[in-house]
Amino acid sequence: AASGVEYRLEVEDRTAQRGEFRVLFEGPPWNRSFEVADLPCGHAFNFRVRAQRRVDGELVEFGRWSPTAMLVSPAIAPGPCPGLSASKCGDGAAAATVSWGPAVDNGMPVEAYVVQVCEVQQGA
Repeated sequence: AASGVEYRLEVEDRTAQRGEFRVLFEGPPWNRSFEVADLPCGHAFNFRVRAQRRVDGELVEFGRWSPTAMLVSPAIAPGPCPGLSASKCGDGAAAATVSWGPAVDNGMPVEAYVVQVCEVQQGA
């Protein structure tokens, strides 16, 4: 009977759903690292790993889980605001309504928006 040891790596997103681990990797014993891509910004994660044995392709033995390793992915600057538009208010040229959609927060709440106005001369 063919048998082999492999590793199983799991992750728990503590910010989104505490207590639910999901499998990231199952693989051979010589592969003892795994790069996790596309982690949501500003979330806390727990990782755990264990060895397990397969006999004829079937899992038959499980090692104990490692202590968890925690990582908090950094929050980054908010994304751009979509749907920017400006329109005149009434008949006068002295007022405008400027509106936009919400920016993607990238891990931290957006606390304020900065609106800049630049005067452009006509015909320039």
